[in-house]
Amino acid sequence: MKKFGGVTLGLACAASLLMSQAVAADPKTTTITITLDPHTGVPESVSPDPVHANAGDELRWHIPGAPGKDFTLEFPEGSPCDDEVRRGTNVICTIKSDAETKDYKYDVVDDEGRLDPIIIVDPN
Repeated sequence: MKKFGGVTLGLACAASLLMSQAVAADPKTTTITITLDPHTGVPESVSPDPVHANAGDELRWHIPGAPGKDFTLEFPEGSPCDDEVRRGTNVICTIKSDAETKDYKYDVVDDEGRLDPIIIVDPN
């Protein structure tokens, strides 16, 4: 190996490669829409389902056309977010930096019904 400014060229290349692999993509925000049956008000779908996310990404759930309607997100088998249960009219979750790369089943619950979509945490 050749010396380059006191550091071997091979070592500098290896360090550069490791640093480039450790940098994650910029976090993104994904809006998740909960659709209600227009006649009954029962939740009928979540879109996208499944939703793909990476550590640092922000997920935002909302119900269009139903301002003030509360719903709950429950993560019965562990959460990629800080809390196992979140409630509100608009719920936000940032995927934890140490979230496992796997599928997370969660429930969307309100007074009329329950849905069971999935968040897939992909490797960065």
